[in-house]
Amino acid sequence: MAEGKTYEYESRYGESYNVRLRRAQYASNQTIAVHIESESGDGDLWEPYATLTVNVPPASDKFAGTRKAFVDTNNLGLELLGWLEGNGIAKATGIAVKSGYCAYPQVEFSADAFWD
Repeated sequence: MAEGKTYEYESRYGESYNVRLRRAQYASNQTIAVHIESESGDGDLWEPYATLTVNVPPASDKFAGTRKAFVDTNNLGLELLGWLEGNGIAKATGIAVKSGYCAYPQVEFSADAFWD
């Protein structure tokens, strides 16, 4: 299996994990979906940790085919933006979309941020 970038991630509850990012697509509009996988055991196993992005149609629809996505600060915390930028994973675009009681900020992922 090919090796990719790994990052140290501290959850909003204080636990630290060695993680990698896996890119996928939302079936409804083909926009980017990003999953966080955490290292398990001695590094040979990876398991799902969280989905980093949210799909918020119709706002998400116009970004199909790009590296732009809205991030799940509702479940992962606002400090997620600092972690993404600090690790060179993504940069905030200054756009946010409101859904329910949460405003989800948009980021543009760097081309080399993903494991796959």
